Amino acid sequence: MRKARSRRGRAALAKLPTSVLLGIGLHNPIAAAAGRHGESEWAMGLRLLVQLPTGALLLAARLCGCAAFAEQALATCSPVHSHFVLRARCDLIAQLVKRLPDGGRLVHVPVREKGAGRRIRRWIELREIRVRVGRNGHRP
Repeated sequence: MRKARSRRGRAALAKLPTSVLLGIGLHNPIAAAAGRHGESEWAMGLRLLVQLPTGALLLAARLCGCAAFAEQALATCSPVHSHFVLRARCDLIAQLVKRLPDGGRLVHVPVREKGAGRRIRRWIELREIRVRVGRNGHRP
């Protein structure tokens, strides 16, 4: 492995990408993945999905908020009766299917072919919930 680079040159320790699946209550690790050479954090997150326990709620950050990750999460969570909430990217394109009484929406999201740019492989149906988070005196 190569060493990380710091402000003053080479660091003493190797740079090892990792990803951890944590329980929310006590923050106990459920599963962890150490990155292979050149493996991205996103790819490690996909590998951790199979470790999701039955009846769990997966919360994922914006890095995982794309249609390809949502497709994998849907395929993994459904058989074990788990659910997921993804913080979607701002540029995610969705087609409205139905407005729900609680303010949410059912949407179709295109899953694109890897390496084929704009070609859509399939559409998945997701529930979209929009929230605006803010504090007094700060931008929302």
